[in-house]
Amino acid sequence: MKRLYLLLFCLTAALAQQPPQAATVPYTPAIITDKKGGEWFIEQNGGLQRNSSGASMLGNCMMLQLGSQQFYSPQPMVTADGREIVMSSPQPMNGVSITRRINVLEREGGLRYVEEFTNTTTRDLTLTVEIRHGFNNQAKGFFSDTGRGFKDPLQLGESGILALPGTDDANAPAVLLTLCAPGVSTPPRVTLRNSYQVSVLHTLTLPAGQSAALVHGIAQIKLSPGVKPEEAAKACRFFAMPRLTRGLPKATLKMAVNLEVKTGSRGLAAWFPEALWGVVPESTDLLVLDASSRLRGRASARSAGMTCALGKVEVPWDSLAAVTGGQHSQERRSWLWLRDGQRWSGALDLPGLKFSLSSGADLELSNPPKLILAKPLEATPPPTTHALLELWSGDRIAFVVAGSFDCDTPWGRQTVAWADVVTLTAPESWTLGGLLQLQDGTRLRVMPVLGNVTLNTKSFGPQPFDLSQQMRHVITPLAAKMPEDDAEPAASFVDLSADQLLVGRVTTTLTLNTHEGSFPLAPNNIRELRDITEYDDVERGPRRFQADLWGGGSLTGSLRIGTLRVEGRGHAWEVPTRHLLRLVNPVPVTASALMRRIGQLIQELGNAEWKTRERASTELREMGALARGSLQEALKTATDAEVTRRLEELLAALD
Repeated sequence: MKRLYLLLFCLTAALAQQPPQAATVPYTPAIITDKKGGEWFIEQNGGLQRNSSGASMLGNCMMLQLGSQQFYSPQPMVTADGREIVMSSPQPMNGVSITRRINVLEREGGLRYVEEFTNTTTRDLTLTVEIRHGFNNQAKGFFSDTGRGFKDPLQLGESGILALPGTDDANAPAVLLTLCAPGVSTPPRVTLRNSYQVSVLHTLTLPAGQSAALVHGIAQIKLSPGVKPEEAAKACRFFAMPRLTRGLPKATLKMAVNLEVKTGSRGLAAWFPEALWGVVPESTDLLVLDASSRLRGRASARSAGMTCALGKVEVPWDSLAAVTGGQHSQERRSWLWLRDGQRWSGALDLPGLKFSLSSGADLELSNPPKLILAKPLEATPPPTTHALLELWSGDRIAFVVAGSFDCDTPWGRQTVAWADVVTLTAPESWTLGGLLQLQDGTRLRVMPVLGNVTLNTKSFGPQPFDLSQQMRHVITPLAAKMPEDDAEPAASFVDLSADQLLVGRVTTTLTLNTHEGSFPLAPNNIRELRDITEYDDVERGPRRFQADLWGGGSLTGSLRIGTLRVEGRGHAWEVPTRHLLRLVNPVPVTASALMRRIGQLIQELGNAEWKTRERASTELREMGALARGSLQEALKTATDAEVTRRLEELLAALD
């Protein structure tokens, strides 16, 4: 009987430690209407069917297949609030267990799909996952999410495709498929079949017992007839992958293979890719005629030049990575891609261009198809002195890191030195601005001020650019030096809404209103302050925060003040508390009097009296992390065995 009670006790304790699960009820397919007016009929397997009276391109979308087997769920479940539909395979398919989660993003007007695949076998598996989309009528055409006329595989920097309604369904919304992160290391293969179907294929490698995930989405967008490429690109931005992944658990994001960029250096791999226009360079030059036809040999020309929007330029032949003629690209523009990351479009000037086949024959080329030049024996390192500016046109321009630019932030106008910038992206339609990342770890939503900024470009000299209108992305040499993970800064910081983070110390005294009264808190005494407001209580009253203190203990209540002053590197920010998510001081700031007391207690650890040693250990233990640095330094120089033992015990207790 005692063993039974012990077993029940252990089971109860284990269940108590499990995270609470959202209540679910059986899902019954029905039409769901989002706040943009889009209608969705989600079947039991997660597929989308047209089941409404309105015009729609949807025919048989989001069909999931593993090899030749189609995913099926006998009884989907939905959370009680209707926010998430969960589907699971009744048994492993080809040794893989599948769970499919679908969220209706009402405000954005689309659906987010997350598929989790778990290898249930004892051997490694490589499998092909297909997401098939069928349309009700023939699509008029396709754009990539960058506005490129889509026919070939996804190109670098593209993350989705937009299907335009045909003449039979001219009033139907276009369908946007968001497939992967831009610059993903293993992009999916996309196949168009007679303009009625799009197949998206992912190759997954699953070690025994391990899991992987896919994150993707679908949206319906109303576009005007004869939409232009730049209009299509702008329409796609609201449903880009950063918006689609917002709110997903970190564990899911880490498992998602279609979000992985080969290097974590802030997307540097996207600027120095292993494949150009979907073709991996080889040891010889490649003349690519179409998806299945390519010739190997050596290309040469008397010179290499281009006339583009910034002027006329001539470069050494060995500086080129790839060339394509205007007659062979969807946008009818010729391109030069340089090994230093630059990419220009314009009129080619390649006098004497020829391609010598490995067999010895020569081909004269006036307007080449895709020409992928041989990979050098030693990979060209990223630039150490130049930044790269990508324009909305797709051109990439190298410029010298010098000077500054002005931008508007949520808390006022700021001047930013280019030497502090890691990356800068253009504003998305749903955010306060583009994302600026600085070398100290700060992330800000900014809008570059309207007007020209002169940049000293590598190939065209000083040139004016209106960053607010022309810029899509900027990356600087600092990106190669940044850590590859998303580790939090080692210095004090505040975590803010809209994916913003300010590195710096809060200098405003915080007053926390609790049930027992108001308590002023010096920012340096706070280890972490975090927003604990429940989702459904955001609009009902003041937000609630929990403050964990360095000296031990915590307080819960609402903030009495309306703004925080954050002082960082070269900037001081006045931030409304409504933007605050967390305040973190990774390292405590210890007052001089307390430091003297800690030093005295460490000395007493070697006192001849046992009671004195015990009292010193107890007091140091109660000080917690405030004493950590002093304890670590004392351990380095301790020679007494008793002192060493007590220091190690105190540090182990802290850890």
